[in-house]
Amino acid sequence: MRAAHRHPPDLVLMDVNLPDMNGIEATRRLRETIHGRDTPVIMITGHSHKDIVVESRRAGAVDFVVKPYDPQLLLGKVKASLRR
Repeated sequence: MRAAHRHPPDLVLMDVNLPDMNGIEATRRLRETIHGRDTPVIMITGHSHKDIVVESRRAGAVDFVVKPYDPQLLLGKVKASLRR
């Protein structure tokens, strides 16, 4: 999170399962910052449970990818998110 404040990213690939914090909560916190408010976030997870998808969207994720994923699918989602 500190790195995102110092060097705002163009896009964030956020894993739902982070070592120190849930990726959904990290997305919420990113959205509360000036630089993170408009940064596209694509959530990545090994689970496609509806609750996780819904919570990710509520937190501010613009898209969702389930592991294992097709690299071309991820690249397409990244390109689409950067065009928004």
